[in-house]
Amino acid sequence: MKMTEANNGNSRVIVSPSAGNDIPGIVAVAIANAPGALFRSGWTYLRTKRRARKSSKILAKTMQSNGVPPDVAQKLADKYESDISVSNLMRTIGVPFGKRSKPEEPGK
Repeated sequence: MKMTEANNGNSRVIVSPSAGNDIPGIVAVAIANAPGALFRSGWTYLRTKRRARKSSKILAKTMQSNGVPPDVAQKLADKYESDISVSNLMRTIGVPFGKRSKPEEPGK
C-alpha cells in the first residue's frame, strides 16, 4: 500500500489510499488531536472574553464622559460584555444550549 504525504499548513498528514476503510484509525487521530484543538479554542475564548471586559469598561467611561447617566452607561456596557459567552456562541452556530434552548410552548 502506497502512503502519500499532505501538508495542511501546520502539520503533516499521512494519507492512505484506503483511508475510507480505516475508520478506527481516523477516530484515533481525531481523539489524539482533540485536546490540542480544545486548548486552542479555550485560550482564544478567554482572550476574547478579557478583551470584551476591557472594552466594556472603556465604553462605560466614554459614555459617562459624553453625558450618558452612569447607570445607563453601565447597563449598556454590561450588555456588551455579556454578549461574549459560550452559550451565545453555541446558539449562534445552531447548537441548543442552556435554559433557553428548548422551544417555548404556545400560550406561556
